[in-house]
Amino acid sequence: MKAIIIAILIACSFSTIFYANAESVEELHDAAYQFMKSENFSDAIDTYSKILELQPKDEQALLNRAIAYTQVDRFDQALWDLDSFLMLNPNNKKALNGKAFILEKLDCISYKKCGPLESLRILEELLESDPTNNELENQRNFVLTNVPSFYVRATDGDYLVRFQQILKDSEGSLVSVIDGVGSEVIPTRLLDEYLDEKKDTVDIFEKEIVSIEGEQYVKWRYEISGIENKRGFFGKWGIYTPITIEDVEERNRVAELELVSTMTPAVVTDKGDHYLIIIEILKKI
Repeated sequence: MKAIIIAILIACSFSTIFYANAESVEELHDAAYQFMKSENFSDAIDTYSKILELQPKDEQALLNRAIAYTQVDRFDQALWDLDSFLMLNPNNKKALNGKAFILEKLDCISYKKCGPLESLRILEELLESDPTNNELENQRNFVLTNVPSFYVRATDGDYLVRFQQILKDSEGSLVSVIDGVGSEVIPTRLLDEYLDEKKDTVDIFEKEIVSIEGEQYVKWRYEISGIENKRGFFGKWGIYTPITIEDVEERNRVAELELVSTMTPAVVTDKGDHYLIIIEILKKI
């Protein structure tokens, strides 16, 4: 009988402690909310930290503390909270959007460590599931203006680009064959969309899955031919697309984005010259 009474007392004690903690957490949430409303982010952070000491997996506390950290430019701590939150709730759009917002503010040191590029990848994933979201698209376009182009050789094999131009004179004699060097790329799905749309506008278009050294790639290949209508100069080739960005005053501005570029040896073309341009772009799957 004594053992039963002790067991009941222990159970009641744990129940009381749990109830007290639950009540305490609720009160702390209310206090933290008031701090957030009054923009007292330092106290809000402290209060959410107390909640997380009691309940380490409190999703609301993790998300709100991340917001508070962002407001005081403590981005590393904000990212830690968001990553912790996303481990519990990996598809939460608010947390993903918040992470993208923070990453865009970080430096771009290299292809593998580039805040704006990581931000872009998150936003493009969100747009994939919500393609008609104009606010997301505008955010994606803004981030794109802050993502630098990367030398293809620095993308760790994620991209491969080949450019070749064959030039013949008006009588059909070969003038030159030039290959692109030093290709650069912005790693965005806008490039995929641009290349897919080439299917209906070029002479020859191919898209296939290929394997290179055990890695799978999507390969786009297309050809463009024509006749020069005037004397000109050629030394660079690129793919460009316009993007629209709405500013805080709801005014639109259009920016021209260079998706891919490659330098070539300088070539002077004459009126009547025939050209054939061959493009191959591969993207690792």
